[in-house]
Amino acid sequence: VLKVFLQQRELSEVYTGGIGSYALLVMVANFILTHGSRFSGREKDTNLGELLIDFFRLHGRAMAQGVGQGVDNFFKKRKLGFHQPDRPELYAVQDPHDEGNDLGKNSYNASKVRVAFDHAYTRLTAPAKPGESLLERIVRLDKLLFSRFDQRKHSAGEVAVMPLDADQELRTVEVLEKVELDGDRQEGTAPPAK
Repeated sequence: VLKVFLQQRELSEVYTGGIGSYALLVMVANFILTHGSRFSGREKDTNLGELLIDFFRLHGRAMAQGVGQGVDNFFKKRKLGFHQPDRPELYAVQDPHDEGNDLGKNSYNASKVRVAFDHAYTRLTAPAKPGESLLERIVRLDKLLFSRFDQRKHSAGEVAVMPLDADQELRTVEVLEKVELDGDRQEGTAPPAK
């Protein structure tokens, strides 16, 4: 969900100033390992929707610009040499395989990412109508999403398997399962298609 959320805002690639997949993975790992539910005894009562909202709140509002994160900790950016005086808004994300590497150092659109995360938090916590999908408030299943997926498949020399018909009703779960299944087939880990 986070990757698609960032992709729809053109903030999912480092070369465009966004947050790359590896940095996002470390941010998510950090979030899960340091989330308050792990220490309050309510770990079993916490659901994915609550975690998503809390992630947006932390990364859009709560985390100070002088704070960085590793896989399971937070640190002062200056202490590890990750502070960039000319770009204090950058996320500092410590690479777990190379502690001196800041995975967020080239994400020059970090301010836009923070604004997007903050806006998502606001949208997800606003009152909802009965039966309304909260996820649809922040993630669109539209023709642009499918065309981006199509472009990536073609650039990898593969045939697109996602329909591009914007009128076709696709549920979020179906899309994610399809993408995951296609990724598993690519790596040779999924059973052959029926």
